[in-house]
Amino acid sequence: MVSYRKEHPGKNPIETFDITERTQLVSEVNVLIPGYVERLSERYPALDDTDIFILCLCLAGMPIPHIACVMDRTRDNVYKRLRAVRKEKMKITSGDNSVNEILNACKQV
Repeated sequence: MVSYRKEHPGKNPIETFDITERTQLVSEVNVLIPGYVERLSERYPALDDTDIFILCLCLAGMPIPHIACVMDRTRDNVYKRLRAVRKEKMKITSGDNSVNEILNACKQV
């Protein structure tokens, strides 16, 4: 996917997720970890559907460059979004701004 974007700037790769696939992935995470998404939403009500989708991708171990590709965003945009989720929506003020810091907070849900 990453090489596709370098070779075809401005074109959407086939590997992007549509709304149905996003919903399905979130549902599958919720099945694998029963009630996880509901608990995440209850504990952090400011999270929107896109935030939860990104967190599920991170939880599944998808690297940031791949998340950027499937969301048709830049890596920098994904990092900024995760930083905003951490500070503004989850109110996590300690730590090192890493994705792992966010995931650790999510795992406690």
